[in-house]
Amino acid sequence: MPHVTGPRAPGPRGNCFAGYQRDHPRMAVRLQREYGDIVRMRIGPFLVHQITHPELIRHVLLDNPHNYRRGRFYEGFSAYFGRGLLTTDDEEWRRHRAVSQPVFHPSRIEELGASMTDAATELRDRMWKRTVRHEPFDLVAESMRYTIAVLGRSLFSADLGAHASEVTPAVQTGLGLIMQRMNPAQRLLPTWVPTRHNRRLTASRSVLDRILDEVIDDHLRLGRTPDGDLVSHHLGLAGNRSDPRRGLTRHEARDGLMTTFLAGHETTGTSLAWTLYTLAMNPVVRRRLEDEVDAVLGDRPATVADLPRLEYTRMVVQESLRLYPPIWLYPRDVVEDDVIGGYRLPAGSSVFMSPYATHRHPDLWENPEAFDPERFTVERSAGRPRHAYMPFGFGQRQCIGKHLALLQLQIAVATVARSVHLHPVPGQPVTYRARVSLRPQQAPMPGVLLTAHERELVGA
Repeated sequence: MPHVTGPRAPGPRGNCFAGYQRDHPRMAVRLQREYGDIVRMRIGPFLVHQITHPELIRHVLLDNPHNYRRGRFYEGFSAYFGRGLLTTDDEEWRRHRAVSQPVFHPSRIEELGASMTDAATELRDRMWKRTVRHEPFDLVAESMRYTIAVLGRSLFSADLGAHASEVTPAVQTGLGLIMQRMNPAQRLLPTWVPTRHNRRLTASRSVLDRILDEVIDDHLRLGRTPDGDLVSHHLGLAGNRSDPRRGLTRHEARDGLMTTFLAGHETTGTSLAWTLYTLAMNPVVRRRLEDEVDAVLGDRPATVADLPRLEYTRMVVQESLRLYPPIWLYPRDVVEDDVIGGYRLPAGSSVFMSPYATHRHPDLWENPEAFDPERFTVERSAGRPRHAYMPFGFGQRQCIGKHLALLQLQIAVATVARSVHLHPVPGQPVTYRARVSLRPQQAPMPGVLLTAHERELVGA
């Protein structure tokens, strides 16, 4: 590609590293308001362009994706996630995508609906037991326990929920540590150097490695699995003509499964926690949701077959994902000089695409900070740019688990809302912690405390 010329994009003077570390999602919104849809800045030693308008993001993710690679900001993730769909490019990524894709086909995911309903019923029952004394409980921990159970049953054919008590703290520690690797000084140290940071990272990862090794060993003992869960496809054991040579190596398979496990349960669990918390804070929306689930479900939990009639439930989930997108930042590195929005992006620089900021763009969303599920009605969605809403990204690197996540969220929200009211604990303001996902928390504690209150069931 020939050398490209063009003006520099506007942006702040000085280095934005401190603001990025302190609160990058809100910094992204502020920069968009002040400088526009493409902003040039320095973050540590790196030149970065923030892009927030969907047409500009489309250029990166759809029109010219081969010029934008995962790059340096994903290198720290590899130390924990390994080499899987999240952290790889080119042929390595295509191999992981090929072995995973059949398992995530929408028709197959819908066949797994019973496992989601069962896990949602267990989540509801745990909350129901808390209605007796209204004792505060950690919503984030319960949401993560639900998503671990669904992933275990639907994709791993294993009872991963039994490991929730050790998985949750290990993941929380590990994700915090890899975000520290965004610090340029930390990035220079290889993971084998026995610093305190690296020792903690290794200990956290070893918990997950042990659990996944047990799952892999169980599948290898069983051999051919016609149903073909995710583990079987990774190992080349799926289908009637089983051949391990068609799969990945054991190490590659474990890395691929690690990515799915971490990304899948963390992002969906975070999204469920935000949705249930936001309902607790918006009683008018909650009552309308309850009216819908009462009419559709009666006194039973939600199933996949119910979802077409749970239209308001779907809009509640969509609006929660708009306000609190589970992945709040998509970074890429520029391979060759390019021009976006009339401005030159030099090779070797980076691009930040922020769903958090795009979902708050005042030209795309009316009253963007308000929780308003009805903005997703057909009438109000008409005319909105197609990619203004991107909680799962878009293009060839769109989240492979999008359909699974949406089904899990709608089934859990409807099932819980059918049986209990959730109430925030007074005097405990909720904010977020921007790590890999946008986790809700009541600082200094890592979770969110709510109380559960009984609802009267139809026919009771």
